[in-house]
Amino acid sequence: MDEAVEQILARLIGQFGSPYDFCRELVQNAMDGGAGRLDISFDVHRGGDDEVVFELRFEDTGRGMTEEVVRDELTRLFASSKRHDRTSAGEFGVGFVSVFGWRPDAVVLQTGREGEAWELIFDGSARFEQRRIDNPLEGTSILLLKRGARADASEVVGEVTRALCKWCRYCPIEVIFEDLFHGSPPQLISVGWPQGDAICEDEEPLPGGKLLVSMCADPRVVLMRSGLILEEGTLAELFPSVASRLPPGAEQHLRILAETSEFETNIARDKITLRAAVEHLAPRIVRAFARMQRALFSMAEQTAAGPSRAAETHSHAMMHLCLAAQLPNGEVIDELDRRSILRTLHDELPVSLRVIERALEGLPLIVADGTSEPLRGGGAEVGESLASCSGPRFPVVRADFVRDLPWLRILGSSIDRGVVPAARVLFAVEPNEGMALGICGGVESMLRALGFEIHGVRMAKFAGAHHEDGPICGFDTGSGAPFACAEFGAEVRRRLHDARVWIREDHTIVQNALSMGGLDPVFAGMSIVAGMSPQLGLSSADLATLGDAVERDLMGGSKRGRLGPAT
Repeated sequence: MDEAVEQILARLIGQFGSPYDFCRELVQNAMDGGAGRLDISFDVHRGGDDEVVFELRFEDTGRGMTEEVVRDELTRLFASSKRHDRTSAGEFGVGFVSVFGWRPDAVVLQTGREGEAWELIFDGSARFEQRRIDNPLEGTSILLLKRGARADASEVVGEVTRALCKWCRYCPIEVIFEDLFHGSPPQLISVGWPQGDAICEDEEPLPGGKLLVSMCADPRVVLMRSGLILEEGTLAELFPSVASRLPPGAEQHLRILAETSEFETNIARDKITLRAAVEHLAPRIVRAFARMQRALFSMAEQTAAGPSRAAETHSHAMMHLCLAAQLPNGEVIDELDRRSILRTLHDELPVSLRVIERALEGLPLIVADGTSEPLRGGGAEVGESLASCSGPRFPVVRADFVRDLPWLRILGSSIDRGVVPAARVLFAVEPNEGMALGICGGVESMLRALGFEIHGVRMAKFAGAHHEDGPICGFDTGSGAPFACAEFGAEVRRRLHDARVWIREDHTIVQNALSMGGLDPVFAGMSIVAGMSPQLGLSSADLATLGDAVERDLMGGSKRGRLGPAT
């Protein structure tokens, strides 16, 4: 071979990033040849001394090549009939040459078309011999032979597999790789465009392809031409202008597949050279995302109104909706306030987030958790107990606290609320109306002195509250069933307006107060109020003010100068 040609060949091979990029090029050639399937196999044969011979075979069912195509295109660098074909990625005419980047010792190509068949045998320096094959042959077969060590066989298989999966997994033809040496079953490399794994998607046609924007569990951004991947990365890497305009959580579940013949590439076809063609897609992606947002709202409404057995489908819709609707400032768009996308335990029909927010009056989102035990009391099941507690004035969200926590937190943050499982803050109570009425009356008076316009205070047992770090009090949920909620929220005074407060009679602080109630009921009441202060959000200054008020109004006739145990 002429030295100048060898230099050109060497520079050409050097354009490819990996010696295994030839796998992508041969897949591309098979597609350009009209093949519907490409079979790739690997095997190892015994060689001389300690060597073996690696065999890689590519067999497609395409049109094959005539003698003219072999002479004018295959064996002439940079000569290709595909140069002016914008639907074909093989416009440089160098796809086959890339096999020499692997440095094979021999390459055998057999091809047949229109009744004629040819065999070309290349040595390691790309010199070749050509002969006619008498037996009829359709399609093209390329055999690569390379000497090596048996221990390297697994590495070759791994590199071939990685190259095929990296570049060819979305190509439209069937690509199958089989490792005959290790006896592995055939592996389907190409799956075409992903089907059925997106919760919601928006599709738009592009020249020579299409744009697909979807919310799914497999986020990625992939740019393609003719079914082969050109670039792949994150939204911020490939479309920074789009990433800055979308919700911060969207990228975690956003997949963008863009295929178009307008992508121009370098000679190795592993990088897009005309970035304007990429940026041109940015407005389309933003519009597609907006359409998908609206579709997600509709999907959430439909699944929320569906049967209870569709809870998991609704959960998936809500997860992707919250990620897609979340705005950079942490709020959720206004449609969440008017769309009926949430379910409660007391109502068969879904409600909007605004309805729940107004009813809770400053409380966090309280979520049913059917796996928790604390609400089991009196033989009632957890679900029955929660359903009895939930009502229009105190809605409990129907969800799975563990599975749905990510999207529940997004909803909670949109209204500046937290999220708590119902079993942590709701307790079925057994009222003890006649117990310690004097102390209860004192606690009620003290709370009123602090500005709480409550309905009354009574003792009760809290079912399931067995730990001393549990609540000392809770307010009646007003659902008609005796329940205490131990979470008062930020707007505690409004929440307790005209509400009954239950005091947990078996709490250590309460028990100690009751033991001294006969000696000093005022001090007993003060100790209970002090114990309630973390739940009610009372500060030390509030308690000091209360102490002064108690001394002035309740202890005026006492001989004692300061509050303390009676002597």
